[in-house]
Amino acid sequence: MEKNHYSRTSVAIIGGGLSGSLLAIKLLRQTKIPLQIFLIESAKKRYGRGVAYSPNSIYQKLNVTAKNMSLFEDNPMHFYDWWKSRNRDYFYLQEKFDENSFFPRFIYGDYLEANLNFYANNKPEFIDFLPINDEAVDATLDSSRWSITLASGTILHVQLLVLATGNIPPANPSYLSKEVLENKRYLDNPWNDSLFETINAKDNIGILGSGLSMVDVLMTLKRKDFDGKIVSFSRSGKFPLVHEAPTVQIPSQLPEFAGALRSDLKMFREWINQNSEVSSANLISAIRPHISKIWKSWETKDQLYWT
Repeated sequence: MEKNHYSRTSVAIIGGGLSGSLLAIKLLRQTKIPLQIFLIESAKKRYGRGVAYSPNSIYQKLNVTAKNMSLFEDNPMHFYDWWKSRNRDYFYLQEKFDENSFFPRFIYGDYLEANLNFYANNKPEFIDFLPINDEAVDATLDSSRWSITLASGTILHVQLLVLATGNIPPANPSYLSKEVLENKRYLDNPWNDSLFETINAKDNIGILGSGLSMVDVLMTLKRKDFDGKIVSFSRSGKFPLVHEAPTVQIPSQLPEFAGALRSDLKMFREWINQNSEVSSANLISAIRPHISKIWKSWETKDQLYWT
């Protein structure tokens, strides 16, 4: 079955997690022309959530404080204010949160989903918004349109295509044998929603890596009363750094970046040195709102250098 959509400018967004949903929200809020938006997400219950903010992330925390997690640049406290109006819904967590707290990820998923639903339900009449729970398996460009094939057999024809597929599952280490890879006790994806259903409370577990994903696994196991032995294997032997508490120290104003990788990095290092007494948490908070602008100012070859 094929569907043709030419009456309005049409855009397909493949991936309904944070990036895809945030783009959809921006289009729903700001578009002034007739538009047709397809938001394609293969997983159920993940619109606005993706892997990072799925309902199963109840035991995992954001790594940015609430006051810096707003979806909207013009309203920095939007996420925290949204939560304050609904905090009674989360009484069962038995935790106290303020603007400097690291919230459970699933609450941020609720926030994303609520905003997507709000703007979808309050969109202008000249915008069509069509969420599709299906998997995009192929996309080809012919002249001025994209043909997107879905697993169901449906083919969408659109003018614009956006890939917002997020984090892909990690690759298997090359040194693991076929016997290990095929063993049911080898769990290759720490973001799989059903991962912890296969782990018994008294198991002995080995984790390859000691980064943030390892910390997420540990936090989930702890909340599920896991009482077995855990061994982390890491080439560096280093754990993620702990966030410093925010202070009243305010760093100096950021320099006017030039839009060139090397000169921008030089100016950034000089700015860091000038603010050596300021906590890293405050420095990161100061530069975070400008990251997108700096990134977009670089040439493609410089952007590719960091990907």
